[in-house]
Amino acid sequence: MMFMRKFSYIVVFCLALVLSCSPWRVDYYQIATYEFINNSSYTIEVFTDPNIPELSFSLKQGEHYSYRVDMGSGEEVVTEASYSSPYQYECEMRGAEVYVKINDELSFLYPDLVYLENYISNKLAKRHYKFTYTFEDELLSTFLASE
Repeated sequence: MMFMRKFSYIVVFCLALVLSCSPWRVDYYQIATYEFINNSSYTIEVFTDPNIPELSFSLKQGEHYSYRVDMGSGEEVVTEASYSSPYQYECEMRGAEVYVKINDELSFLYPDLVYLENYISNKLAKRHYKFTYTFEDELLSTFLASE
């Protein structure tokens, strides 16, 4: 009788273990770090919805700002193309508006400045990439002239 009771516990445990493991769905943890560096002579301010304070920052000459995103699920094989700008997600998926102010004079709605592919990417770990955006006078003056 005691043997049957132990055997039934083992069977229930094994059954629960097998049913909780699904070979068809796997979530892959993924990390992105975005760093913004101001090497220009301008002051740059990026701001968005007050409910998303981590995406707003102000950079004077020589300053930088980092923002890390931990994603609970991602792709099985992570490459640079597996990521997008954090602003792209906020604007397109959540309807937030993003503004850029340069030297307190000009504001741009939904700016190309934070989407430009002026970044350098580095693979820090198997599932962690770092994207460094560097703002320089030439880039900003070209951007300002196009507005």
